[in-house]
Amino acid sequence: MMLPLRYATVFVLDRRAQRASCAGVWLFNWDRDSDHNVLFRKVAEALELIRERDPRRHARLARDVPRITLTKSQTPGVFVPKFGGVFLDVLHVSNASLHQLSLTVVHEAMHARLHRAGIRVDSANRGRIERLCLEQEIRLAVTLGYDADALGKTDEPYWDEEVRFARRLNELRAVFPEWYVRAYRFFFRP
Repeated sequence: MMLPLRYATVFVLDRRAQRASCAGVWLFNWDRDSDHNVLFRKVAEALELIRERDPRRHARLARDVPRITLTKSQTPGVFVPKFGGVFLDVLHVSNASLHQLSLTVVHEAMHARLHRAGIRVDSANRGRIERLCLEQEIRLAVTLGYDADALGKTDEPYWDEEVRFARRLNELRAVFPEWYVRAYRFFFRP
């Protein structure tokens, strides 16, 4: 029942969105308050940086990620299989350096690649999948001149169920009253 509503919502948002094509990837901006030209230019520069430093990775990315949607979100980036693309937070795109944005895109593109290969995320394999995505991110970081150990990406397993649940509670606190958050914690604790 909810799936047709989701698709209808995406259809309406896509129709209203600013859009552009860049390096074989469609860019959509659902945030009407932001300057789409600036955001699209920055994402295009990140895609160009990936193409320049790792052409093979860029070719896979263009094949696996047909669209990148910019919207307000609680996370820098997320791959949403139902909508066939990567969603990036407009604040992350605005504030991140070009290298950081490239790393985010590569991480989410790896999620897309795994999904395309038929590997689905569940609680049993989430850690392995996140490590694979993180490994791709680190490989690109090394080609960009970063020391892999200095990135500090492997310090905290952000994919752990408890860590994810705590992050979800913080997201809920930003929107809902505390009684709702307590009820959510009571009923949905992992």
